[in-house]
Amino acid sequence: MVKERIPLTDMNAGESGKVIEFLGGAGMRKRLSSMGIRAGGKISKVSSAFKRGPVVIKVGASQTAIGHGMSCKIMVEVDR
Repeated sequence: MVKERIPLTDMNAGESGKVIEFLGGAGMRKRLSSMGIRAGGKISKVSSAFKRGPVVIKVGASQTAIGHGMSCKIMVEVDR
């Protein structure tokens, strides 16, 4: 398997990976941290809306939706 670094939006539904970095500012990192999304943590993509809609993710036992713009800035390492 090859490890790829891709934005969260490029993950397939049902795929899991490890959060590598955030391409946003301190406010975005603080907001994501409050949702349990931290660098080095595991994240799964549950689904996404058509085109530029929200992305539903699973972190630990909880699911949440984040906007397309924010999910573009979350870099994830996946095995493909």
